[in-house]
Amino acid sequence: MKVPAAIDHLIIPIRIVIVAALLYAIGHAVWFFVFGADNEERDPDSLRVFSMPTKVSVDDIIDANLFGELPKEEIAPVIEETNLNLKLVGISFNETDPSQSRAFIVGRTKANALRLAVGERVDGVEISDIFEDHVLLLRSGRKESLYVEQRQQLINPVEETTFESEPPGIADVLIAQTDVSGTTDPIKAIETAQTGWVRQYYDTHRKRIEEEPNEFLNELGITPVEDESAAGYRLETTMADRLGLRTGDILVSVNGHSVGNVQEDLENFKDHLEAESLKLEVQRGETTLTINYKPNQ
Repeated sequence: MKVPAAIDHLIIPIRIVIVAALLYAIGHAVWFFVFGADNEERDPDSLRVFSMPTKVSVDDIIDANLFGELPKEEIAPVIEETNLNLKLVGISFNETDPSQSRAFIVGRTKANALRLAVGERVDGVEISDIFEDHVLLLRSGRKESLYVEQRQQLINPVEETTFESEPPGIADVLIAQTDVSGTTDPIKAIETAQTGWVRQYYDTHRKRIEEEPNEFLNELGITPVEDESAAGYRLETTMADRLGLRTGDILVSVNGHSVGNVQEDLENFKDHLEAESLKLEVQRGETTLTINYKPNQ
């Protein structure tokens, strides 16, 4: 088939144009890949400002609490022992009602122990707290501890407890200290009265006790619940305070034997005084308390 002469003359120019276009395209492509778009002119207004990210501190991450806060361990404050000239000779600790707890403290100018509750003062310091074996004193806004001598719990009237009797006071002692010791020396009298005051009272007034047992019990602060019946003894304020108990508590047994009959109990009284320890059972409403009482201390 013959190509028309007019078209045949255009073939060569067309080929030249196609080859030139290909060369231009290839050259532009090579330029783009070699030099990239860095050399292209751009409108400065169209450029976005790019800033490098700031460094993140580990402390900032921790402070952010991304994983929550760890529980803080509470550090108990250290309470130093007091250097005051005070002597804690006993504690009447009531676990069920701490407000009823009492501390027996001998001050630097006192010859007898003071019975103190929380909030009361001795030698210028306040009783802040009472525990089983020590008390806290509030002194110039700072707490100090005072422990029972030799770290022994002297008084603890709870379900099962050991008790040592309170040294009698000068003002409210049941008998004069000179009568107890047989001497007018106040220092010797105090030492004697603080050791087994119940026994000293019995030895000194034995005849009167045997002849007037009811009056003797009344002086001690003990009243039979029923006459001539082993229904127990009701503790009045005097004896209740000494035992760290409450007025109205009823002593129902001693060493497992029911008490309340004055004549029968009087026969066993001396034997009880010879014992190293007595197990007292006390009824308080529907609650029964057991106290180990040391009569010769």
